[in-house]
Formats: sequence, structure tokens, C-alpha cells
Amino acid sequence: MPSLKEILESKNVVIPENFEVFKDIFRHFRGKQVQEVRGDARPLLEKPEEFYLQPSVSGGFLQGDVLDNIPPVWLAKAEDGTIKAFTAASEMAMVLSNECDCEHRTENSQAYIRLCRVMPETTLFSENAVPKEVANLRGNLRANKYTEYFWMPAPKKGEQPIVADVGHIYSVGLEDLYEKVTDGSVKRKYSLSEDAYFLLLIKLAWFFLRPPAPDTARRGLKKWS
Repeated sequence: MPSLKEILESKNVVIPENFEVFKDIFRHFRGKQVQEVRGDARPLLEKPEEFYLQPSVSGGFLQGDVLDNIPPVWLAKAEDGTIKAFTAASEMAMVLSNECDCEHRTENSQAYIRLCRVMPETTLFSENAVPKEVANLRGNLRANKYTEYFWMPAPKKGEQPIVADVGHIYSVGLEDLYEKVTDGSVKRKYSLSEDAYFLLLIKLAWFFLRPPAPDTARRGLKKWS
């Protein structure tokens, strides 16, 4: 298994034996020294000018691109007890699909682009929360301690930090999304720098490849027959 230093130098996403390594990677990019590895000298998570890039005005989407004016979709129980789709007001979204799956081709077997909701940091703070609870939540968010949330610095001065909810994934038709970007109703806002993209991949690996619980129900299932 590569050491923390080897992972940082190669920017390869590996699944460590100890998942604390994922937290150590975020600590490093916050400027914190981890074991024998010195913290990032910038640090990346405090410098939006090194975290974000100007998105392409044409061509394919990149994994991690942040788009604007897309309504998030939920599947939830309706009044009649059935599971139905619901949408909310349009907001930001992040592209989670691989770059190859986002290519705009005439004949495309990959019909959908997967997105996740992106929101201002304060959206996650309860209106009734006491200041101490808000401070604790904000501290954990900014340290990227929550597996399902990818915290990102405020893109511009005077704006809020933003959070990608990688646990809230939905899809949009590939052709439809390109059409809406072309006519200007959906905006490309930000792309991620190489290091920020590496952190997104780390967050996705951390979220999707967590080890099972010791008492996983899978062990109680019968063999297929």
C-alpha cells in the first residue's frame, strides 16, 4: 500500500487499508502536517484562485464542473404513498460522470450525465441551531470530515463557501444538457484545478468505497440457487 507521501506525489486515488488516510489527505491540503508529511504550503482549501479554473465555453464537460440553473431531483414518497420524483428551484450542480461519459457525440450509448447538488454552506445550517452547533458543523464541513459532503472554498470574495452533496445524485439527458448550455439557460460556472479534482476523487472514493459494517446483513443472506 502506498504511503501518504506517495499518494500525494502521484495524485493516484488508492483505497487505503486505514480510512483515516483519506482524512489525512484533506488535512494536508488545509496546511496541516500529517505524520512526517508537511502540510500544503498554499494551502489549497483556502485559495480559490488555485482551487478553481475558468470552465471551457465549448466542448465536453469535465468531472467536477460546477453548473448553474439546474433543478435538483428527489425520489420520495408522495401523498398517495407511491415513490415519485420531485424537483426544487434551480440551483448549482456538479458533474460526477467521468469525462469520457460526458463527450458530445452524434451516436452516444451513454445517454445521461450524472450530477449532484451543490449549495451554499449555510444551506446546511438549521435556522433553530444554537451558535455552538453551527460552529461545530461549520468546522467539520471545512475540514471535509463528512463523507457525503465535499466542501469547497468561496469562489469569489464576498460569496459563501459551497458544498457538493455527493450523496444526492441524479441524472440529466446528455443531449438535453448540451442544448441548455448552448442556449445559455444553463451556465458553466467553475472547473476544478488538478489538485482540487484529486480531492474530489478522494471524496468519491471515501464515500462509495467505505468498508462494510462489522455486522453487515450480507452475511445473513442465503446462497443463490
